[in-house]
Amino acid sequence: MIEMVAYDVSVNVVFLGDATFDFPPPLGTRPQQYVKVKTLEEARSPELRRWIAQAKSAPGWR
Repeated sequence: MIEMVAYDVSVNVVFLGDATFDFPPPLGTRPQQYVKVKTLEEARSPELRRWIAQAKSAPGWR
C-alpha cells in the first residue's frame, strides 16, 4: 500500500496501487503518487494520515 524511501534529508512516502485520493499527494502520477516528508511534524500531519487511510482502502489491499 505504501513504500517508504529514506534519503539524507527526507523520506518519500510512495502510495502504490490505484488508490483514489480526495486531495492527491503533490508529487508523482497515478499509480505511484508520493509526498516528501522532511520533519516529524510533517510525518504526523493529518494529510499524511488521510492519504494512508485512503490508500489502505484501495482494491487489493487488506
